Amino acid sequence: MNREITADRVDARDAPPLERSRRRQDAVGHFARKVSHDLNNFATVIRTYGELLLADLPPGGRAHDDVLEIHRAAEAMVDYLKRVARFGRAGNAQARVVDVDALVHEAVFSLELLHVDLATIPIDVVASTGARIEVDSVWFVDVLHELLRNAREASPSGHAVTVTLSVRFAPSVPASADVSPVESRPAVVLTIADDGAGFAESVSAHPEDPFVTTKHDERGAGFGLALASAFARQAHGQLERTRTNGQTLVSLVLPSA
Repeated sequence: MNREITADRVDARDAPPLERSRRRQDAVGHFARKVSHDLNNFATVIRTYGELLLADLPPGGRAHDDVLEIHRAAEAMVDYLKRVARFGRAGNAQARVVDVDALVHEAVFSLELLHVDLATIPIDVVASTGARIEVDSVWFVDVLHELLRNAREASPSGHAVTVTLSVRFAPSVPASADVSPVESRPAVVLTIADDGAGFAESVSAHPEDPFVTTKHDERGAGFGLALASAFARQAHGQLERTRTNGQTLVSLVLPSA
């Protein structure tokens, strides 16, 4: 047994960088699915009994406020575990051909249905390419929500976040063992731009690591770029991050269908 473990470690160490990244991503994804499923059961119990206690306690009292905070924490935990589960879906996508313009508009509209306040930091969408991509549409919307969440958190109040779709005929998606080259066909580029200060050096150096984040004081931080990177790799594309004219640009480059 020890020999097998040692051999696996040697193989992983000697594997190409992209293969090492893929193996690590698969391992983290499997772990994320398992942990999120188990913890969600505990969080559901806390949330349910919190609701029952709130119904019995008079509003305004200290006990009511304390239980309300517990209930809010349980709600945040459930939301966070949903994000962990999305990250764990890497490798289990159900891809189909979709209209990317319509999917982007659907994602932004669904943010409003989730009661996200778009007044202080609006989202402007420029999507009229007529292009189609082959992706897991549910995962795509999840990824767009994560990237929009990051952009809105980084943007100063009153500054809009811009979502732009374009078609690029010379994509820079690299050919590799697990990514099909797409240089011979156009790629759809979805770019999210914000007026924030940009990524910290630690995040820029490890965009696929869900445990690297600068938002340590916030519940549920750390999965946006990791989820987007996993999605792009699964869709045979890539995630690009640039800083231009005082704006932070995050782009999903995906092969057209």
